[in-house]
Amino acid sequence: MAHFTVAIALLSALSISMLGAGSALALHRDTPNPGAHGLALGLSMLLLTAVVLLCLLAPGSRTR
Repeated sequence: MAHFTVAIALLSALSISMLGAGSALALHRDTPNPGAHGLALGLSMLLLTAVVLLCLLAPGSRTR
């Protein structure tokens, strides 16, 4: 149980830091977002947001 808590915390922290890096990359003026690269960046940020939300819901489901 303790290892699961550490894994959730690690996954949440890494996902939040990757979201920050992705948003900084997306907002940078010199970064081109042509076609598939922009789609991949947007999809990855959407999936990272889902990971963060699932990490927030995991402790609640464990306590039930």
